[in-house]
Amino acid sequence: MTGNKAGRVARLLLDVGIFAFGSLLSKIVQFLLLPLYTGWMSPGEFGVAEIVFNLSQLLMPLATLSVANGVFRYAMDRVDRKTLLSSSLFVVLIGEIIVTIGACLTTLFKPFEYATFFCILLLGEALKSDFSSIVRGFGYSKRFAMGGPIDALLLALFNIVFIGVFHYGVAGYLTALVLANYLTALYYFLAGSLWRYLGVDGVDFGMVKALLRFSIPMVFNTAIFWFINMSGRFIIMWNGGEDLAGCYIAASKLPAVINMAVTIFQQAWQISSTREIDSESRDSFYSTIFVHYFYFVLACSAFAVAICPFLADILLKNEFRKIGYILPLLLTIGSLNGISTFFGTFYNVFKQNMMITASSFTASIFAVFGGYLLNFAWGPVGVALGGIVGFSVMIAMRVADTRRRFVRISCKVLPIVALSILYVAQVIVGTMELFTASALLGAAQLLLILFLERRRIARLPAMIKNKMKGRRLSEE
Repeated sequence: MTGNKAGRVARLLLDVGIFAFGSLLSKIVQFLLLPLYTGWMSPGEFGVAEIVFNLSQLLMPLATLSVANGVFRYAMDRVDRKTLLSSSLFVVLIGEIIVTIGACLTTLFKPFEYATFFCILLLGEALKSDFSSIVRGFGYSKRFAMGGPIDALLLALFNIVFIGVFHYGVAGYLTALVLANYLTALYYFLAGSLWRYLGVDGVDFGMVKALLRFSIPMVFNTAIFWFINMSGRFIIMWNGGEDLAGCYIAASKLPAVINMAVTIFQQAWQISSTREIDSESRDSFYSTIFVHYFYFVLACSAFAVAICPFLADILLKNEFRKIGYILPLLLTIGSLNGISTFFGTFYNVFKQNMMITASSFTASIFAVFGGYLLNFAWGPVGVALGGIVGFSVMIAMRVADTRRRFVRISCKVLPIVALSILYVAQVIVGTMELFTASALLGAAQLLLILFLERRRIARLPAMIKNKMKGRRLSEE
């Protein structure tokens, strides 16, 4: 790998900025669509439409065996593009045929009005995911990032037409999703010039096997994360009732900002970490990025915990406000997930995904059983603590295993320990609703991080400017 460490860090930051731009535009459009749905659809219509959409999201990894994960990774290896694209589409189409047959058989016993919509929607989601993954793997970061806003704008346009103008209700909602998915998939297909790499003669069963060996463990990993996220809600509903469970579900949505930031970073980090796989200085580079990423995640979480009372007042209305005290714990779960994601990426980079599933499965046992037992003593706080224990176990397993197998992350322990102690103290007082103390502890962490990062922050503008100048010259 050529280039100094500062240049590589700047390149990662540029990728993060590109993906952040695309994701933020997409999220803003999606947020603005909510009043349209609630104003032009009845609760029953919206509920049915969301069930069909969520079912397609849940089953897509199973139907496609998460082949898009393998597509991205092998695209980074510069394998034959025709073989890669054609083989991945073979998996997608076989999965779609199986799902369609299953849907037809199911409707024989239990008629479902929107079964056809479901099958068409699932194929569109799969094609969009496959094409976007290969475009990102080819290194077309800007083209990949623009797909998110294009998808959201198309969805908004078709929703206005089919729900707002024609009042088609559930059918309009699903039609908008279908058209947006297929047109966005077409955008990726054209943006990556993928027609050049498509052909039946490109299907290679050796490549199919390699893709599935990489991707199948990710199916189980996705299912386990879904199980962890949903289990707490059911535990609270069983022991505290539907009202308390509803409040917990609402509060669980607030840490989504941290999750979005983690997803944006992961998209860029997968690219950068793969580029460095053969570099002699990769351990040093990975260690540098980890320290800065840790500081970033902690700063975001500390700031969010400090303003929890304001977030709760704005976003949790009426009866939902009573669960506001649990937000610091839920934000902590989001932060721990972000740290575990950093180390989980190494399994993708080195194509050793079985351990990522093993660590997730072990974490789910601690999270579910710990949450169930602690719930009897502390209610929702106990459930959240179970999640914290589970993700802490996941981090410990991944740190130890990746250090043994792949990379040795080296960093100064004292600053990380000091910041962690301050953060734990902030979460405790925040959960106790001692808001002034929480704000002071959050400010102390932010000031300490700024002090530790002062030199990097001072050099950052020049680093990014030089990297952007280098990109322009290379394009010319």
